[in-house]
Amino acid sequence: MGGSERAQTPSDRKVGGSNHRARLRERRHDEGMGRRRRTGERDSFAEIAARARAESTSSPGQPIQYVSPIADREYTDEHGVRWRMRGGEPRWTRIEHLMSDSEVRVLHVYLSDVNEVTGDERGGLLARIRPYLKGERTHEPDDQTDFDAAEFKDDQHHSLLVIEESC
Repeated sequence: MGGSERAQTPSDRKVGGSNHRARLRERRHDEGMGRRRRTGERDSFAEIAARARAESTSSPGQPIQYVSPIADREYTDEHGVRWRMRGGEPRWTRIEHLMSDSEVRVLHVYLSDVNEVTGDERGGLLARIRPYLKGERTHEPDDQTDFDAAEFKDDQHHSLLVIEESC
């Protein structure tokens, strides 16, 4: 198949014992995802996601493959701006602060879907992720949802908050 499993690192562990990263997340490095172009620029996240979608539909019965800005520790947006992850998972108070700041861009990533969260939608997303990221979640047997968050910075030190949802 050509996929590889990503080894778990200490930074993958979440406070409260949740170990989301330990789950299998197949990534295909051998087919050029994230490789440098001849011009020296990296592929955009949209281009990488499109390749991942194309690959996942060509192999029925195989796990869905997707990319993760948090696992990659960097993200290139649709304007070619390169964002680098800052530290590990931010504290809950930092997440609340970033969500309330209109100057901060917020992205919600679910599999290969990347959606910008508008100011009107931020309160709802914050309420939805609170139990997962604060460790207050009651574990329902059929709830396989989990969330991760990370702050990214560009070269001008602007902030980007990425919320990844997985199941």
